[in-house]
Amino acid sequence: MRPETSLAAIAFFALAAASCEPTAPAPDPVPASIVAVTGEVAAVPEYRKPVVVRVLDEDGRGLPDAQVQFEPAGEGHGNVNGGPLAVASTDGAGSAEAVWTLPSTPGDYELRATVTESDVFQPEMPTGLTVTVPAVVESFSPALDAMLLGLGDRIERALQRMQETLRLNPTLEAEHRARIALLKRPDLDSEIVAGRRFLEHPAPSIEREAIPVVTVFPSEEMRHGATRIGSTIEAALPVLEGFLDAPFPAEQIRVWYGFELGSSGGGGTINMEDEGGYAAREGPLPYDAIVYHEMAHSYIGNESLTQLLELIVYNVLRTGSTDLETWPYTRDYPGLQDSNEDLYALMDIHGLIGHDAVARGYRAVLPLPTPYGQPLCEACVQAFVDEAPAEWKAAVEAKARRVTF
Repeated sequence: MRPETSLAAIAFFALAAASCEPTAPAPDPVPASIVAVTGEVAAVPEYRKPVVVRVLDEDGRGLPDAQVQFEPAGEGHGNVNGGPLAVASTDGAGSAEAVWTLPSTPGDYELRATVTESDVFQPEMPTGLTVTVPAVVESFSPALDAMLLGLGDRIERALQRMQETLRLNPTLEAEHRARIALLKRPDLDSEIVAGRRFLEHPAPSIEREAIPVVTVFPSEEMRHGATRIGSTIEAALPVLEGFLDAPFPAEQIRVWYGFELGSSGGGGTINMEDEGGYAAREGPLPYDAIVYHEMAHSYIGNESLTQLLELIVYNVLRTGSTDLETWPYTRDYPGLQDSNEDLYALMDIHGLIGHDAVARGYRAVLPLPTPYGQPLCEACVQAFVDEAPAEWKAAVEAKARRVTF
């Protein structure tokens, strides 16, 4: 006799049959909106601004592989990626980017970003999703415009530099991370221009009525220090030019103030840590002396020669004296010794032959190669030997050969 089929068995077979039926595939996501990550642009004429937008799905999540067309709002509104329009695919976060080159004429402009048709979406996907990024283009002065034209690149280089030095200098981790966070602000360049975080200060020069000192800074808190650095350079320039008997070797002095920790200079550009940040960590050298040092690097690459120029400008400004014995700031010079090297060897030469003779030696060295981190060239050594009295020539030569960087 065939056993009765239980209710449980019937239910089991019903569920099994249902599970074999094909299920409908989940619909592909479709774009529901497009938003601008880049805010209102403030810039100088012909500035190249990366513009970022995001395409979102119905749940507000970034949608990858969507196609976005970037196009200036009309004739005269600049170009994008070097042409009249550009199309970019969104990344995994739903972001797409294009570079907008702004017009050469001041005014108000717009760039449109529109989601376009793509094979990866269903035919019924919405179209015409558009967001507009506005821009205000202003011109300030030839010197300022030229400097601000490179603002985005400067921010990017400073950010890379801070990320690199963070790994090498963990003792200043907090300071590095704070500076990195500032530099990562997506519209920092526009904030700087819109907030007028820049100054132009004329400094008298021996061959020109004035040379513009242009200072750009990333934070409004740095304005006071940025203002002071202009007057610091104005006071130092005549001393430096007079000692070397040569005008500053650039049409303007460009100061990037507070973008990085540490300082550097050359080619008419000075990268200066902000004075407040430097003072907070008790820098070992007077802040103004560092300014003079980086100014001098536009004339001379050799570090030791530049360090002596730093001492000369600092002490002459404060004492009016060219006598090394009266100088309050000497980088702890121990006095004339046979073992003195580099900066101290140059200070020994200054003590042996005098300020004016050292100045003539520097003037002879200016057209010669003085690379950073290298010993003085033979002609450079001879330039100082030629200024020494006969009884000091051998000592001066020996000292000059101790300058190794």
